[in-house]
Amino acid sequence: MTADDAFRRFVTGALSPDKAERLARLIATPRGKRRVLETLSHDFSAAISKESATPDKQAFWSQECFVFRPPQTFGDKRESFAVAYDELSSTDAWLIVSTDGKFGMHRPEGMWDDERTIAT
Repeated sequence: MTADDAFRRFVTGALSPDKAERLARLIATPRGKRRVLETLSHDFSAAISKESATPDKQAFWSQECFVFRPPQTFGDKRESFAVAYDELSSTDAWLIVSTDGKFGMHRPEGMWDDERTIAT
């Protein structure tokens, strides 16, 4: 799967339908991708579906993943969640998504205590 495919699959399973559809449409253009990255800082957390599961990190910790981080990192590949998390752990406003789009981790801007693990 490409980063776009994994992102689309992840948001479709993790977010409210309206927000997921909007974000999935936006990633079709470079400008749209920048707008998507901006949402990671502010309104992404509020759109997470209450039905999405919260898995134990060990279920996906060694899987390859894509990193999404404002202002310009849209879908850079990492060898594992562990590597990506180590790289991002001292920052905020990011999303890590498994290459199959089934798992993700999100940390909103300025809200380190609100970091979430999500399964779709």
